[in-house]
Amino acid sequence: MHVLQIVSARQMNGVIAHLRLLVPALRARGHVVSVLAREGSPFVAEFDALESDLSRTPPDELDRIARFCRDQSVDVIHGHMSRANNFAIRLKQQTRVPCVLTAHALVWHPHWREADRVLAVSEATARWHRRWNFVSPSRIETILNFIDPEKLTPNSSAREKLRAEWGVSESELLLGTIGDVIPRKGHDVLIRALEKSPGFKLAVIGQGDEKFIGPLRKLAGERALWLGRRTDIPDTLSALDGFVLASRRDPCPMAVIEALGAGLPVVGSRVDGIPEFVEEGASGFLARPGDSTDLARALNQLSGLSVEQRRAMGQAGRAFVETRATVESQVPRIEAALNRRY
Repeated sequence: MHVLQIVSARQMNGVIAHLRLLVPALRARGHVVSVLAREGSPFVAEFDALESDLSRTPPDELDRIARFCRDQSVDVIHGHMSRANNFAIRLKQQTRVPCVLTAHALVWHPHWREADRVLAVSEATARWHRRWNFVSPSRIETILNFIDPEKLTPNSSAREKLRAEWGVSESELLLGTIGDVIPRKGHDVLIRALEKSPGFKLAVIGQGDEKFIGPLRKLAGERALWLGRRTDIPDTLSALDGFVLASRRDPCPMAVIEALGAGLPVVGSRVDGIPEFVEEGASGFLARPGDSTDLARALNQLSGLSVEQRRAMGQAGRAFVETRATVESQVPRIEAALNRRY
């Protein structure tokens, strides 16, 4: 099978993390996988990708990629993210090559109804697209996001090094949050919860607009470490004692799956796909989205645990990931969806 993967990301995000696992896994299973990425994207070189602005008008780019599909006998087109999905649907219409779209987000658009199949990264995502994009239940299925937990095995030397670098002693409880510092991710809710939950320090990993971050930094004071974007996520997770994500909306955050895979207990919002991964009282605690008081309650529950209790929660989360959210468990299901007769 020859698969054309189309992605429109220009910076690191959950979709790119997904493709970094999916593309080599499909190739390892004997398939030819070509990637079409945005012009100027750093991922063109990483994926040895075709480069395009993914413009639908004028039709020059569509014509060029359509010729590629015919010349290279592409069997199926697989789109990720809105611009890529729009391009993929137009390409399908021009070439008659089947098109599968992965729903990584909750976005209204007619293109979802044009796809031969939609793959949702959580049950919550599937429900949303059935309701709001009118995707037929027969054309959508849930295939959870996944990681490689072996790459997230805790590293004691990295933990010691990073905590020393950040000025955090081993006796201090350090929770972390990872993701773009934007309103949707609820960093403002988390920072407001700090004054009601005094038992830990917070590491904030991610970048955002200083107009949003500045007031939060001032409000958090010395309680928070603002570490910016980092590429050493496995080591960073090793340095933490727990993880928190206060998102207002989040279909299926890779950050939560990675934290669970790293053996960390997780505090998350009870919204969208997060409760599908975090089991209340077993692998973490859940709070109402946008509610700093309820989030503080959940954070206090976590910070009040003993080391042994946090470790047991982390083991439960990792066990879930190893069973339900790995390359080995999910890629064969994606392969079957792509290889289906349409």
